Amino acid sequence: MCISLFMISSYDHSGSKLAVSRFLSKKMERRQNSRRQSAVKVYLSWPGQESQCCRVKNLSATGAFIEVGALRIPEDRIIKLAFVLPINSLIKIHRLSAIVVHRSHQGLGLMFQQV
Repeated sequence: MCISLFMISSYDHSGSKLAVSRFLSKKMERRQNSRRQSAVKVYLSWPGQESQCCRVKNLSATGAFIEVGALRIPEDRIIKLAFVLPINSLIKIHRLSAIVVHRSHQGLGLMFQQV
């Protein structure tokens, strides 16, 4: 979501400034694409570590949030992803690279490279 100066300065002058302050206090969304809930398996790998199976919590065209449990993967680390996609009676593997853009106790926020 972007805040335009027009939106900030064009509130109803007969009303209060409260509506503008409520608008500005909303959490700012930085994602360019909306995310969808998911339960897809993904295997994470990076140099010096064995591949680890994790679950994708949400996914967009440019990134994902991955539940990683106790894995300790630092921010700014480039990791390899192998998505396991069941399609009818087949299993398709889709490979991507991503960078860890944030961490929390719930998992990792990833931004895909070269989508």
